[in-house]
Amino acid sequence: MKISISLIPALVSVVVWPMAASAQTQVLTNEQVVISAVREAAEKTMRDNGLDKIQMNMAKSGINRPISYGIADALRSLGVEVYAGGLSEEPVNNLKYDVLGFDFDYGKGVSRGFLRKPMIKREFAARLRITISKSNEGRISSFEDIAVSYIDNIDPRFSDLVKSRDIPELAPDLPGSGWTKIVEPVVVTAAIGGIVYLFFANR
Repeated sequence: MKISISLIPALVSVVVWPMAASAQTQVLTNEQVVISAVREAAEKTMRDNGLDKIQMNMAKSGINRPISYGIADALRSLGVEVYAGGLSEEPVNNLKYDVLGFDFDYGKGVSRGFLRKPMIKREFAARLRITISKSNEGRISSFEDIAVSYIDNIDPRFSDLVKSRDIPELAPDLPGSGWTKIVEPVVVTAAIGGIVYLFFANR
């Protein structure tokens, strides 16, 4: 029995922010960033795999969930039939993956001008090992190490909307959420005060 794998609503939703009447901005959620980046990297690495059918277990929680969806999406885009949970009616190859490294973080992004908060830079990097074995033999037939990376800048207004509600690794602290949150306004205020003082002192 073939199991059709579809992305759950929480993973495929995008944030739509009202802009001018003629345009809207769409931003990927953090979970969708992982799916998209993993899919792109897996497609490039597994393009000449020679597979037509494969079975793999789809993770239901944690960071493995969007990673497994990204891998499955890549296989389907390459024309491979994907079976979930080993429910194929005939022996096919088995796919297993291991997360060798994972990092998703926010940083200070590009400037938006004086007195405006800068953009938030999202950085995602992971290293995956995909192992394929013969289901009727149990031996490894091939494996691939995949490097995944993604960087973009998002408006600070989107920060609460794009973060994951149930995967802590995809809800990192915002840049400047620690002691710099207090120091930066003080520095800006002092700078403005100095400019005003010099303006009137030189008149």
